[in-house]
Amino acid sequence: MLVALVTGQRCQTLSYLDISDKHMKKFPTYFSFALTGHVKQNRPGQMFTNVRLFKYPMNKNLCVYTTLEHYLKVTESLRKSSQLLVSYVKPHDKVCSSTIGKWLKTSLAQAGIDIHVYQAHSTRSASTSKAAGSLPVDAVMKLAGWSQESTFRKYYDKTVSASDEMNKAVLEQ
Repeated sequence: MLVALVTGQRCQTLSYLDISDKHMKKFPTYFSFALTGHVKQNRPGQMFTNVRLFKYPMNKNLCVYTTLEHYLKVTESLRKSSQLLVSYVKPHDKVCSSTIGKWLKTSLAQAGIDIHVYQAHSTRSASTSKAAGSLPVDAVMKLAGWSQESTFRKYYDKTVSASDEMNKAVLEQ
């Protein structure tokens, strides 16, 4: 859930995150993932190339960097795949985008959110709308992988109640 919220990415994109040395790089303040598959927002001449997960030192409970370090350690002995997200039941294989969507939907329900109104994809709208309140629209579009402002405005720029920048913009307040 945390990765979906701080990146504004689709379940498909999250399913492509790979932890092999070729695709994941750990830096002092962020993890960078080079995408391993063709994602929906890729078009000829325009490639969405990586996802970055930044530290959030203001609250360790909301820090995707710290959570990722812990997740990698805990799943190290279980994993049969280099994909970041693996099943929590045997055989602990990589998961597909629909499984990630089910996990997000379950998290929403456990948080008391009406899953008949909000679905897994709602995390994309919620996080980018929240970030758009603190960041320029072009920065949010770039970080979440949009090329058309009209698409962002039509489908994702929703009123939200009460990059490193997107991470902070989503988690603060």
